[in-house]
Amino acid sequence: MLGIIPDLSKRKRFILASILVLIVSAFFPTLYTNFGGLSIAGFIVFIYLLTWFALKENLNGVEYITLFVLPVLFSLSANLFTTILPDRRIFRLPILASIPIGMYIIFLTENIFNVAAIRTIQLLRAAHAVSYLMSLLTAFFIISFIISAHQSILFNVLVSLAAILPLTLQFLWNFDLIPKFTPRTILFSLAICLVFTQINIMVNFYPQSVAMVSLFLVAVYYVLLGLLQHFYEKKLTRKPTIEYAIVALIVFSIMIVTSTWLG
Repeated sequence: MLGIIPDLSKRKRFILASILVLIVSAFFPTLYTNFGGLSIAGFIVFIYLLTWFALKENLNGVEYITLFVLPVLFSLSANLFTTILPDRRIFRLPILASIPIGMYIIFLTENIFNVAAIRTIQLLRAAHAVSYLMSLLTAFFIISFIISAHQSILFNVLVSLAAILPLTLQFLWNFDLIPKFTPRTILFSLAICLVFTQINIMVNFYPQSVAMVSLFLVAVYYVLLGLLQHFYEKKLTRKPTIEYAIVALIVFSIMIVTSTWLG
């Protein structure tokens, strides 16, 4: 079906793909309520194919993973996030409206990485910044949904890990832009997941709201990704390290102070 309009320019394909995501997203809460996990699987396949349609030129090696992770996880996590919001348009419509905008921005960003893997491009630094922001937003959406499910700690940890690992791999690969994962990228991704998982287990014992725990875990992820971004860019000095440490300490302090222990 997607092959019937192959002559569209990239920008037009990005717009069309974003509109199609919006249309499907409008029906996602109903589909999720009626079909559960099956609707999630179908949505993942749909977004993957749609991303291929948008970014089909010059795909090579692990780009079939790295360039697809953020579009799939962002759209999925944003839609899952809407299912935990109050069933009122005033709450759900802003998120729904932001999905096609976010997808269009992500398509533009992934296209920059795709082109930068072949030749030098000046927009690469801006693409890294956008990828950083969208990865954090995706992490917040998916973590909020997972915690709100009120499942066991094991469920929370494993599902969070299933999202954070590919999210981290694609983010760090953006600094390599080669057809395979380097040992350094794999090692750092696993290290981030290990630290994140340990902290995730810890905060599951704190009597906090879903929003507060989500914000804290995203703050942890923000610090970990930020430090590695500075490392990859060879800018990891004492100053940014201290700044990230202060952010982590402030957010952790707020969570401790606002906790309500019942006994």
